Amino acid sequence: MNAPTHLLGGAVAGLTVVALTNSSLESMTLPADLFGSVIIFSSLISGDLPDLDRPHTYISNRLPVISWFACHLTKHRSIMHTPFFEFIILAILWLITGLFVTNFWIKTAMIGLMIGFITGYTMHLFLDMITPMGIMIWYPLSYDYVSIAHLNGKRDHLKVDIPLLIIAGFDIAKLLII
Repeated sequence: MNAPTHLLGGAVAGLTVVALTNSSLESMTLPADLFGSVIIFSSLISGDLPDLDRPHTYISNRLPVISWFACHLTKHRSIMHTPFFEFIILAILWLITGLFVTNFWIKTAMIGLMIGFITGYTMHLFLDMITPMGIMIWYPLSYDYVSIAHLNGKRDHLKVDIPLLIIAGFDIAKLLII
């Protein structure tokens, strides 16, 4: 898939999480709109984050130093495109938050960031699973690439983008009604 589809997928996934949990967010002490915004923003960014392992992509051009290391340490669609790597990053964020963040508001925002991270990153992995190459979903147990469909990102992106936009419309409508 291409960067616009990954960014759209991340944003829609984050928006869906916020729309589905909006009533429970109201009970939190951090304003629900702010918490929801953190989820959507981090989901949008992490929707394209796995492509740091490929030079000259949208995200790589914005984070060149991190991308340089990722490109030289891994190949495209290897470890950075696995649920295992997603879990490692989430565990690091969780440890940093638990060990070093004492402020309640920042800790709550970090939880929103982690929710958005998982949402966007998982959406990226799903979108790459519907391409012919697929991803190594069972890494490190298996190095086999798994593909559940054969959509080409350059040719078939509208088959993904249009349903994502429709879902976004329903999510926005749900948020406006509540």
